[in-house]
Amino acid sequence: LPFPFPLIGTMGAFIRIRARIPDRNALFDIGAAGPIAGFLVAIPILFIGLIKSDVSALSQSQGTILLGEPLLLRWMFALIFPTLHAGEYLSMSPIALAGWIGLLATSLNLIPVGQLDGGHICYSVSRNFHAVVSRITAVAFLLFSLFWQNYILWAVLLLVLGRRHPAVGIEMAPLSRGRILLAWVCLGIFLLSFIPSPIRILD
Repeated sequence: LPFPFPLIGTMGAFIRIRARIPDRNALFDIGAAGPIAGFLVAIPILFIGLIKSDVSALSQSQGTILLGEPLLLRWMFALIFPTLHAGEYLSMSPIALAGWIGLLATSLNLIPVGQLDGGHICYSVSRNFHAVVSRITAVAFLLFSLFWQNYILWAVLLLVLGRRHPAVGIEMAPLSRGRILLAWVCLGIFLLSFIPSPIRILD
């Protein structure tokens, strides 16, 4: 799926599962495996890339592209560049940019709506929980788009994807304790990688 901004290029792929998923544990594994693996890969790439990045004075020229800072990136900034002053910014190396895109993709996939990975995880925890969270999230992004234009694309995407989720084979099979713990881990990954305003262009 093409991304409308040339800096990133792709939004990943649309995957169609032909057979019904057997139970909630299998559904959780499908939803959690990709974001966890992507996050674990993005961390060292981002850290190495930041070390290779340069600090320079912030350009105020029209058309300058500013990238949003997820919470994890802010923590890495403070660790690697503790003396960064006001008016200075980080010119990210290509490696750091790849790590940033990895965090962005992870956070998008973990949005708890419909059949996104985050939606799979929510449904595996509880069918009713998925229905409530999907509605709240879709409405929240729609409201946010009224105040911050960065949310417009996300709101449209969530509305297009929809809030429904197909049933699994055995709905009553409980989610294992280990997967419940991993569900909290996935929530933490989402909070660390979510970028409220991914791209801003100075005008």
